[in-house]
Amino acid sequence: MAATWDEMLRQRGVTVHPAATAYRLLSGDALDRLAADIDRNGLKIMLRLWRATDTDPWQLLDGRSRVAAMATRPDCVDMIAGALTTAETYTGGDPFALVSSFNDERRHASIEDRRESARLLLQMDPSRSNRQVAKDSGLSPPEVAKVRAKGEEAGDVKTVFTRTDTLGRQQPAAKTVKPLGTGNNEWYTPPEIIAAARAVLSEIDLDPASNPTAQEIVQATSYFTAETDGLAQEWQGRVWINPPYARDLLPRFVDKLLAEIDAGRVTEAILLVNNCTDAGWFHAAKRRCAALLFSSGRIRFLRSDGVTPGPPTQGQAFFYFGPNVAGFTEAFCDICTDGRRLAEEVIGAIRRLPVDAFRILDEWYIGHRGTMLEPVAPIAAAEPAIDDINPPARRSPEKF
Repeated sequence: MAATWDEMLRQRGVTVHPAATAYRLLSGDALDRLAADIDRNGLKIMLRLWRATDTDPWQLLDGRSRVAAMATRPDCVDMIAGALTTAETYTGGDPFALVSSFNDERRHASIEDRRESARLLLQMDPSRSNRQVAKDSGLSPPEVAKVRAKGEEAGDVKTVFTRTDTLGRQQPAAKTVKPLGTGNNEWYTPPEIIAAARAVLSEIDLDPASNPTAQEIVQATSYFTAETDGLAQEWQGRVWINPPYARDLLPRFVDKLLAEIDAGRVTEAILLVNNCTDAGWFHAAKRRCAALLFSSGRIRFLRSDGVTPGPPTQGQAFFYFGPNVAGFTEAFCDICTDGRRLAEEVIGAIRRLPVDAFRILDEWYIGHRGTMLEPVAPIAAAEPAIDDINPPARRSPEKF
């Protein structure tokens, strides 16, 4: 049996570096076209070999498909030997950075190849920024972001909360999404809200999206940070959660909370999020919660230095999961809009209208529509019941 292309390399003391797999190995018709092109024009781009130090063996850093194409030819042994002799060689440095510098010279990479390259690079090192991977794969940073999101959803790419930028600095993995609010992942809940949550839960057993600074206020029995990754852990007991508001993280934390409730590990929970009523995750939480309240105005979250910046671009919502709906409503009545109290205020305003107001409205309607209204019933008879305007939660505690 004829030796494969990688076996031919090993026979000459050369192995394949993992960075070389950033580009998909060509096969089938694509490999045949490359082989024919090499027959006609020779190697337009030389193989690249790398080694860590002067005493280490050589590794192929760039050119797997070219070697595989030459291996299909009758004179493959001589062709590969000649290609290794004329290869560009590099000693030391970052092999992934070298692959990045080779990218502009590539000629056979389709958009599918570049997406596959980005996926493989993210698999090998998910902490690299989208901009870095874009330079290596030939995609734009937004395209890399799409590849990352798809890989994370499929479980092929690990989710990280910090990434290394082009200057080697650690940066938050998710940036603020302006249309969804000005909050970022490192703003902290004001103490009065935590006090209300503690009044409902008695104790906070777990804060699954936190850090030591936030815990100076929350003081949960246990908590998970970006490094310990709350999405990868089991949650227990009474949970307070103000999750990262980034578009790619928030839905996953909501799904995780609902899954932990289904598993019976979370017995009671309060979830604080932006009031994104057009989002699927919002409605998923709404269908499952025992109570939902909206903030009266926009919550002024705290920065890590304790400073209270301007309000975010939208209001917030509190979801409660558990049997103590009355306690939840009472504890948050000064923070949130109370539908029952609002209904009482509306009905009170109606009662204070002068009796002539209904006659005046009748006359206006007749003059504009030309039809007679039904006689106006007495206010007491027409008054809606409070529970009809803001019915109590229908989810019974035993079904939580």
